[in-house]
Amino acid sequence: MGEPFYFTVIGLARTLFKAQGLKFTVSGWENVPKDGGAVVAVNHTGYLDFLYAGIPFRLHKRYVRYMAKAEAFKNPIVGAILNAMHHIPVDRIDGHTSLEAAVEALKSGELVGIFPESTISRSFEIKSIRSGAVRMSAESGTPIVPVIMFGSQRVLTKGHKANLGRSHTPIHIKVLPGWRSTATTKEEVAADTTKLREQMQQGLDEVIAGYVEKEGPLPPEYWVPARFGGTAPTLDETEKAYKKVEEERSRVRTLRDDLKAISATIQTKTRELYVEAASDENLAKAKAHLDNLLVNVSEGLSEGQDKITAAGVEIREAWENGSMKLSDESLQALALQTKQVYSKLPFTLPKTIELISCDVDGTILRSDGTVSERTAHALVQAPVPVVLATGRPLDKIDKVVSQLPFKPLCVLANGAMVWDSASDRVLYRAEFDDADVQFINSCVRAVSDDAAIAWSEKVKCLVSDDQFTSAELCAEIATRVGDRATVTWSAEGGFAEISVPGVNKSTGLAHVLEYKGVSPKNVLAFGDMPNDIELFEMVGTSVAMGNAVPEALEKATLATATNDEDGVAVMVERLTKKLS
Repeated sequence: MGEPFYFTVIGLARTLFKAQGLKFTVSGWENVPKDGGAVVAVNHTGYLDFLYAGIPFRLHKRYVRYMAKAEAFKNPIVGAILNAMHHIPVDRIDGHTSLEAAVEALKSGELVGIFPESTISRSFEIKSIRSGAVRMSAESGTPIVPVIMFGSQRVLTKGHKANLGRSHTPIHIKVLPGWRSTATTKEEVAADTTKLREQMQQGLDEVIAGYVEKEGPLPPEYWVPARFGGTAPTLDETEKAYKKVEEERSRVRTLRDDLKAISATIQTKTRELYVEAASDENLAKAKAHLDNLLVNVSEGLSEGQDKITAAGVEIREAWENGSMKLSDESLQALALQTKQVYSKLPFTLPKTIELISCDVDGTILRSDGTVSERTAHALVQAPVPVVLATGRPLDKIDKVVSQLPFKPLCVLANGAMVWDSASDRVLYRAEFDDADVQFINSCVRAVSDDAAIAWSEKVKCLVSDDQFTSAELCAEIATRVGDRATVTWSAEGGFAEISVPGVNKSTGLAHVLEYKGVSPKNVLAFGDMPNDIELFEMVGTSVAMGNAVPEALEKATLATATNDEDGVAVMVERLTKKLS
């Protein structure tokens, strides 16, 4: 079928090639399909590869429909040309729609060109390839026809000056034997992808050997692979650089999905029946969290900006349409979800952290009282010292430390004691005198005759009475003890923890920081309960668990997953990667 526009472009390209004096050597003509669909899998070394790779297929007057990055189609001039030539836009963040379009074109008998390496290989070797070519072949029932080129990088490639004049550059092209993938499982797709890469690598070796034989020895220049004495980056260096690109694309996909989930939460919660409308305070807090996220969400994006912007617009529209229908409980859940998404942004973790402080119950301990293997491994691999800061007294911490593959310093009894688990030495202790003990007991009895009172020596008093909530019990006791004690809580169900006045986790950790010479601003602290709030206020970076009470969440700078979802490990792994 005639295509005047594509034919005209080919004519212009040939004129350009002639003007440049390019010298093409093409082999493998017998492997060029005369008809029917085929996946044309091309190695990628230069920006003009798509022009050169189509040359062999003009033997049978065939056109190749290339899969090109979607951004190019948005350019009014380039996009018009690409559309007129029926090329296929590829969304490098979400490629499934592109794959579907390619399969349809293949089934209709088209040649579809794809660069399996996804981007230019700056090593000019065959770097790791994606599975798209194999999946397209398997789903369309058409063969993969690999095309290998060498020399195109001398004309125009990434990071080097263009050589578009009359250069007489030799470019060798070889069409390899085609084959069809029948892969149906993930394992089979992976195996066929490996097979394709090996075939392309062998083909490249053959093409380079032919290049040397015809054009002479390869010089030590930028366009020559390192293993042949050139100055191009090594394959390993190229792979590492590409891995960072793929990680960023994965981050954008996750971020887009997270933003859509926030929008869905707002829309879902507005349809639920509720008894009482939310308070203005909780509405303001939730709105502040959303605004903070949406203002900062695009920072550092190298691609995918349009997807993130669109998801942000969805959130704002959902909020405008439904915020007044949300309950306090829904707003608290939304605040947590929003802060968790914000916390994943790359800039939120500081560049300097010298110590990690971890609460125990509800933080490193799961609901079953165990430390997961992932959390234990993350903490022992952390690039900075890890300290435990807990409400537990000395006689209740051994069962926790025994689950860790290291012996940490421990801030115990809500800051009243610092214990070195490695040497079994108490480094600091703040305790009540006998008169204070009697006074506190009398205050508790004034609140409830049924309350259970348990003293850990004279360091901490634990009170429990399930007739109260923990917040209510603490408030009642605090009113009576006044400034003679500190009252807080770290568990729901009617509990109060009483320590020496002025003592809390932050004062206990301060002794550790002084001992280690660490500034509070360089500390990252995890917690989930009101007894973590003073510590959150002291340190530079505070992280609330996904199961944290609203008061702790509001004070924290960041939020992570729940204790049962290895929330500490999730954040520490990110920190380790960033600081390493």
